This record gives sequence, structure tokens and C-alpha cells, in this order.
Amino acid sequence: MSLLNTAAFDPTFFLHHAYIDFWFERMRNNLRARGINPAIYPNVPTNARHVANATTGFTGYRQVDGYSETLARRAVYEPVPTCSVTSPACGNRFLVCQLSSGRCVPPVRSTIGKRSADIESSEDTCDKPRNFDLPYQNDFCVGEWCDFDEWAIIPVKIVHVRPPKFKTYNSYPVISNTVDQRLDIYSPKAYNETRRFISNRQGNPLTYSRCNRDMSVGQIYLYSHGLNYPGFYKESTIIDQKLPVSVTIGYVGVKRPAPGEELSKALLRAHDSCGRVCHAACRDPDTNEFKACSGAVAVSEEHPLLFGNDFDEAVLSVFDYDFNKDCPKVQTDNFYITFYCDYPNKFPFAHPDPQEM
Repeated sequence: MSLLNTAAFDPTFFLHHAYIDFWFERMRNNLRARGINPAIYPNVPTNARHVANATTGFTGYRQVDGYSETLARRAVYEPVPTCSVTSPACGNRFLVCQLSSGRCVPPVRSTIGKRSADIESSEDTCDKPRNFDLPYQNDFCVGEWCDFDEWAIIPVKIVHVRPPKFKTYNSYPVISNTVDQRLDIYSPKAYNETRRFISNRQGNPLTYSRCNRDMSVGQIYLYSHGLNYPGFYKESTIIDQKLPVSVTIGYVGVKRPAPGEELSKALLRAHDSCGRVCHAACRDPDTNEFKACSGAVAVSEEHPLLFGNDFDEAVLSVFDYDFNKDCPKVQTDNFYITFYCDYPNKFPFAHPDPQEM
């Protein structure tokens, strides 16, 4: 990018300077609104390179030409997208609504999935296991149209094992009338079989320094990214981190497929509150076994449905109250994707070995 004649061929350089030109033109519009001619070049006698008639490095152009209306008319800029409480859609999944200013701005990690939230009031820069009762306000937008009825809800099973850095829960076994504080009773390292199946298979993925301390309660964050539609969804579920292994249920939204339209395709992802990625497994329709998959789903109106048209249907597809109203049966066959948050010692998105399929 150091050569002026070819610098604009670099996509990053081009986008960067197009953005600068956009703000330069907004400044010129502000000058016009105040009755100031934006084509008047400022007097900068202290720097010979920046005087009006100094060359720019581009043949035939002087510094003063950068202020000319002739150049300005060669580009037209779209208006800045705005939003409000009643109209939170920004028309772009890479923008969120900043309510305090009514502007659409790029999200930070803590605001993804909270497009109607005021991001200036957020002090967190990453997902943290706090405020467990604080829900995520999704905008339910597909493009510029925001409507909950446009979304379907997929039930997701989450299998979580005790994090590798969880040292002790301070609940110990008693051996011969003496408390044994070497390992707590929930630690998978305390027993031969759980150590073989859980601890010995775990890696030690990098995480935030705040996650080095033991916390018995955590969260798993679920996402869906539209692949053939402009939509995004985020939700979380609570997990018990002290147990060697536990199972919980989450629900994630995707664009509802309409009769006669193409499939709704989305990429589902999950990670814990420390940023450690969970790997996906999808149910094989031929064997009903769960096998490692990418987490990409294609949802159609064909039966069996992978989703509920709302939370009511999604919940009742998992819990069969007709079986027993006081103790509903969990219909495990209605889970089509499972996330395993087991901190493996290999890259979570790698293809599994054939013998593990």
C-alpha cells in the first residue's frame, strides 16, 4: 500500500479511505449548512507540502483540488442509518441500535444479540457469568423487517462437563470418620471411570484470567447466524459447573421457513461464559446417533419438524405433558442438534476421526 499508484487496489485501503471521504463530505455539508463555502482551501503557510498549489503525488492534481466540487460530485453517499425504540432495526446484521443517540453502530461482543439495548450503558466487553436473570433482547429482524412471527425456535441439548480449571468445590468425602480434602466428591478426577472418560480427554483451552477462579454456576451462550437470510439470534442457558457432567436445554431462533420458499439455512454456535467453544453434533436420520457436525442447519416445513413455530411449540416438543401432566416425559428424539462443552484437547471444529463417528 506504500505505492500511491496501486494503493487503492488494496480492498482494506480502499474501504478505509472511502470511509474517511464519507466523513469529509459530511463535514463539507455542515459547512454549507452554516453558509461557508467548503471549496475554500484553508491557509496553511507553515507546511509547504499542504499549501493550495502543492502537488499531491497524483499527476495533474493539487492539494486545493481535493476541496473542489468537481471531485465531490463524483461520489454519492448513502444516508447514515438511524433507529429508535419503536424502530430498532438497522437493516444490517453488523449494526446495532444505540438508543441514546438514535444511531446504528457496530456492535461490541457484549451487545451482539441486544440490538435494542443502549450499548453506551454497557461496561462489559465480553460475556460474563453475572446477572443470570438478565435476558437478551433479540430484535427478531430478517433484513429490515422485525417480527417474532418470522422466527422459528429450535430446542438444543447441551452436554457440559466440569471445566478443566475448576479445582475444588469444598464438598469432601469422609473416610473412616475423617474428612478427605484431596478432591471434592464432584470432581471427575476423584474416580477411575470419570477420570478415564472425562478428565483424561480434556485439554486446557485458553480463556480469560477471570475464569481461573472456581465458579459453580456458569452460562452457555447460543447463537444462530443466518446463511441465506440477514438475521442473528442469541440466547443463554444456565449450567452447573461443579458436576462432572450435566445436561441442560436451550432454545435458539432461526428464520421460519415458509411454504414454497427455500430452506432457512443458519449456522448454530455455542460457547461458555469464558469464551471456550462447544462442538456440535447432529443426529443422523438413518441411525439416530449424534455425530460431529459443523452446526450448519437447513430448516424446512417438511416433517419431522426441527423447530417450533413459537416457544410454546418448542417447549412442548421436548416435554410431553400428555404422557404425564405431573411428571412430563422428556422426548429426547426431538433434539436434532447437541452441543458438547467438554473442552477437548483438539480443535473443536476439526473433522472427527473415523472411528469416533
